[in-house]
Amino acid sequence: MQIEPRQKSLSSIYIYPIKSTAGFSPVQSFVQPEGLAYDRRWAVIDQENRILTPREHPALLTIHTSIAPDALLIAVPGFPPLEVPLIPHSKNLLPVTVFGLPVYGNHISQADALLSAHLGRAARLIFMDDDCIRYMLPKHGGGSADRVSYADSAPLLLTTAATLEALNARLPEKVSMRNFRSNLVIDGCVAEEEEGWKEIRIGEVLFEVSEACKRCMVTTLDPVTLERYLHQEPLRTLALYKKHPRGGVSFGINLIPRSKGVIRQGDLVKIVKTI
Repeated sequence: MQIEPRQKSLSSIYIYPIKSTAGFSPVQSFVQPEGLAYDRRWAVIDQENRILTPREHPALLTIHTSIAPDALLIAVPGFPPLEVPLIPHSKNLLPVTVFGLPVYGNHISQADALLSAHLGRAARLIFMDDDCIRYMLPKHGGGSADRVSYADSAPLLLTTAATLEALNARLPEKVSMRNFRSNLVIDGCVAEEEEGWKEIRIGEVLFEVSEACKRCMVTTLDPVTLERYLHQEPLRTLALYKKHPRGGVSFGINLIPRSKGVIRQGDLVKIVKTI
């Protein structure tokens, strides 16, 4: 008897308004050229205008955000919640760096005191407005006109439940999808199947796969306790069977939107083209 393949569907959407902080999971999101609306459009920088990440500042992961009709809501443990306008009232562009490369950010000074107190160091919030365009690098699979937010390398990250399940079967201690900070989680797949995709359609929106996602030490942090897993897991286990072409290990795939539109939890996923 032939077994019918399962339908692939979008099970979860995650948005991380401030880069490197905790995300939230809406039931739908608008897809634009830089990725999901509001995803990683803000970032925290230091006095030298370098973007801070959990690699050196794990406490960033305890900052929670959400989007109101006209404000970004910031919640930090032990402090009153703070609202900053979605569209800043002032313009103060700062030259900042993402992995050593220049980009700009509009300084949102209302959040400086809160972020500095929480992180125990001078910190400032910046916003990527329409004057702060950042382009993908060719080594990450982007074309000359492909844009990206303050995300590491690509507009979106997709993972699948089956690939996480296969990884957890190898680990001494299971990890969650929160460790991998994906934007889109897909159900109904075979483990590692996504590594053979080149173009996919989620609902009515078309995406191109740019490359496998190279993983870093942030995955070894428990997203709740901020403690590191023993033996640098899950990177240690991933290194046994999921090498990245540019060195290191991979988990998930990076996407570039090739159309705009709304995606929703439950949307069917169609594989348009494979490698």
